[in-house]
Amino acid sequence: MTQYHKHRLHADTESAEPQLSIQEAATIGDIDLVRSLIEKGTEVDSREDHSLRTALHCAAMNRHKSVAELLLASGANTDTRDVWPRVTPLHYAAEGGYTEIVEFLIVKGADVDARRKYPAGDTPLEIARAMDYGDLAELLTKHGAKE
Repeated sequence: MTQYHKHRLHADTESAEPQLSIQEAATIGDIDLVRSLIEKGTEVDSREDHSLRTALHCAAMNRHKSVAELLLASGANTDTRDVWPRVTPLHYAAEGGYTEIVEFLIVKGADVDARRKYPAGDTPLEIARAMDYGDLAELLTKHGAKE
């Protein structure tokens, strides 16, 4: 797993230490750094690490809605999948029980019926039910998720 620096680095700061990537900045919720990296030309859907997650995956799995909002406003793809297990940001948000992020992603056009490859080819609704997130399952159904 990627190691993250303990202190904040900004894209416009001169430092001998390596700058955080957009994925690392999204993981820790550093919206200022994410914004600065985008302004400097970092591709919002660029990929990093062994799973090839995007910054939106990282924001969704770590409950950073403001970062997700910025990424989507900057052109991020709501339905991008990582390499394995072929998961969308919506799957990660559903697995975490992050209702606010799930709803936001749905409103922005995320596919509520997307199936991940592993472990069982399940949808965000099936994940919500398996995790016993009743309110989240209801939200997904309200937005058209198939039973």
